[in-house]
Amino acid sequence: MDRRETRRRSRRRREKPGLRRWKYGISFCLLLALWICGFHGHRYRQMGEGRNTAEEFPPQVSLDARDREKWQELLGENQISEEFREGLDAFAFESGTSLLRQGQGNVNYSPLSAYYALALAGCGAEGQTASEILALLHMDSQEELAAQCQKLYQWFYYVNQWKQGQNRYYGGEEEGDAIKISSSVWVSESADIEKEYRDLASRQFFAPCLSVDFKSPKAGEAMGEWIAQRTNRAISAPIFPDPENRVSILNTLYFYGGWQNPFDEDNTKDDIFTLAGGEVSPCLFLNQTIEYGSFRKGEGFMVSCLGTADSELVFLLPEEGRR
Repeated sequence: MDRRETRRRSRRRREKPGLRRWKYGISFCLLLALWICGFHGHRYRQMGEGRNTAEEFPPQVSLDARDREKWQELLGENQISEEFREGLDAFAFESGTSLLRQGQGNVNYSPLSAYYALALAGCGAEGQTASEILALLHMDSQEELAAQCQKLYQWFYYVNQWKQGQNRYYGGEEEGDAIKISSSVWVSESADIEKEYRDLASRQFFAPCLSVDFKSPKAGEAMGEWIAQRTNRAISAPIFPDPENRVSILNTLYFYGGWQNPFDEDNTKDDIFTLAGGEVSPCLFLNQTIEYGSFRKGEGFMVSCLGTADSELVFLLPEEGRR
C-alpha cells in the first residue's frame, strides 16, 4: 500500500488544521500463461510473422461535466447485469477463500484482476476448456461474458472521465477514487492468434495483442514496463516468462483514492504489531475515533470498514488464536 500526502484542498472541502487527507494506491498484477491447444487460434506461423494490435480505449464523450443527467444516462447504459455481478461475487469468494487459505505470509489478491484475465482467456478457448472457464466464472456464454466485461471496463472509464471533467471545470485537485483496469495478450513470435480473437480482445477487453520472443530477456523487460506504466509504477517487479510460452495474458488493477474522514497526524503513534507466528514488530499506527461507524461480529471473526471517497475498505480480523 502506497500512501501519499496531498495538498490541502481549497474548494468544496476545507480541512481542519493538523488534518491530512492521505491518498493511497493499491495495485495488482496477474500473469496467466497458456500452453493449452484448446486456446482459440492455436495455429502457429513462422517466426516473425506475429501481428501487433494497438491498445484501444472506449470512445471519448463530449458531455458537459455539469450535466449530471447525461452522465448518469451514459453510466446507466454501461451497468452490468445482476447475473454478472452475482457471478463475480461468487468467483471472488470461491477463489479468494481457496487462495488466501493456502497463502503464507502477506498475500495481495484481486479477484477482479483474476476474473478479467480468465475471461480474456475463456473467450478465446474452445471445447472443454471453454466450458470449464465459463463454469468457473459463473457465466453461460462467451458472448455475454465479453459483453459484460466490456460494460464494466467502460463504466470505470467514463466515471474517471467525468471526474476529470469536473476537476477541470471547478479547478483544484482530483477528488474521489480512481480505478483502472488494463489487459494485454502477449503472443510468441513463433505463433499467432486468429484475427477474430485479436479483434475481440481489442474491442471488448481493450487489450492489445503484442508479439514477443519469450526466449529473449527483452520479453520480460517489455512486460515489466507495461505493468509499471499501467500501475503508475506502483509495481515495478521484473517478469521472467517461461521461454516455452505460446501466449501470456497480463492484467493489472490500479486503485488510487483517499479516506472519507482524514486521519489526524497528531494521533499517529508508535505501537506493537503482533505477527501470525507470535513475533512482535514496532510500527506506526493510524488512530481515529469515528462517531458513526459499524462493525459485525461473526463466528470467529470481526469485520468493519473505513470509507474512501467513493467506496470503502473492509477490514476482517480473526479472533485471537484463529487463522
